[in-house]
Amino acid sequence: MSRPGTALRFAAHMPGFSIGLALCSIITLNALLLPSLIHLDPAETSLMDVLLEPSLGHPFGTDDLGRDVLVRTLFGLRSSWAAALAVIPVAAAIGTVVGMAAAWLGGWIDTILMRIVDVFLSFSRCSNMTASCSTKRKPSCAMWTRPLRALRSSQRMCMRPRA
Repeated sequence: MSRPGTALRFAAHMPGFSIGLALCSIITLNALLLPSLIHLDPAETSLMDVLLEPSLGHPFGTDDLGRDVLVRTLFGLRSSWAAALAVIPVAAAIGTVVGMAAAWLGGWIDTILMRIVDVFLSFSRCSNMTASCSTKRKPSCAMWTRPLRALRSSQRMCMRPRA
């Protein structure tokens, strides 16, 4: 069990972490709360407001149909968060199961599973995302490799015989 205030001490020594956490919190709260508070429709068009530059009325400007880009961005963030919250647990579960199997069984099964992981890791994220978008699939096909590697290495260290 961790002591109270450990996270605060960690954040005090890592200013990048604190800044990143603050930005993520602000973006998340804006994505979740603002669309319901401002009651604007992201599909509402206004031909009088076509391609306006950023201003107080439209902080991100407007697009070629006069739609507010900020409102559209906030509504898009909501669906992005929903997709991420659906994909991450599935990827973590797959990585955990495969990593535990590789670490526990070892031998040739471990070798085969790790070569499969190496194939997934050999593709860059950019090409992976491009392939995912072009096939209209979720961009999570290689997300499971990170928890797999971490779990496998920790399991191997725990199971290694002590001298």
